[in-house]
Amino acid sequence: MTDLLVSPVTGAPLTADTPHSLVGEAGERWPVVDGIPYLRVRRDDLVRDVLALLDVDEVEAALVRLLADQDDWWTGPPANEAGLSRLVRERDRLTLREAVDLLGWGRVGDYFVHRWSDPTYLAGLALMEAHWTGPKRVFELACGIGHFLR
Repeated sequence: MTDLLVSPVTGAPLTADTPHSLVGEAGERWPVVDGIPYLRVRRDDLVRDVLALLDVDEVEAALVRLLADQDDWWTGPPANEAGLSRLVRERDRLTLREAVDLLGWGRVGDYFVHRWSDPTYLAGLALMEAHWTGPKRVFELACGIGHFLR
């Protein structure tokens, strides 16, 4: 997948420089956790902190730090670090409801838990099923928690 990724800052191709990071031509590094690149701009401190944790093999701490990141528009309280740590430790056993609660998503979590029956989701799913041409790779950007990709 990394052969398709470009730096969100420079537009130059990104290449793997370690198993847990990508690097651009200008030398900027981006973290990769569980095979997922974190390429969010205007999060320089977060990216630096997460890379430092990954560089010393503190993968769970890095993931907790990334999961604590919230959109700039969010008006709810920040997620509880102990809850995020629990989510990372127990992620294979928790339900979706438990996960969104531990993430502190509030009303957004409620929406995601019930999106499966939302009429706009069902209409989108029907359109996708009717017109899917089956590309080898799919990229879902800013589309929630992956309902359509699933």
